[in-house]
Amino acid sequence: MKEVSKIKESDLKPGKAFFTVTKEGKITNIRLDSSSGHVSIDVKMIKLIKSIPDEWEPAKNSKGEKVDQELVYSFGIKGC
Repeated sequence: MKEVSKIKESDLKPGKAFFTVTKEGKITNIRLDSSSGHVSIDVKMIKLIKSIPDEWEPAKNSKGEKVDQELVYSFGIKGC
């Protein structure tokens, strides 16, 4: 975490990672959509998402059927 603490907030860009919660409650399809401008932070965000336990409650459609749902996690500068 030392390398992250050395990064100035003014040097950060808004990063965005997408992932899917499947109808089985598993996390899949993790991908970086936009970078924070620092590879070390981007890698840590992907690792963080990968470490989330697979115990999610799946989304349901209007018929009450479980469906896959894509979610987005924004990180980096404030207000992103």
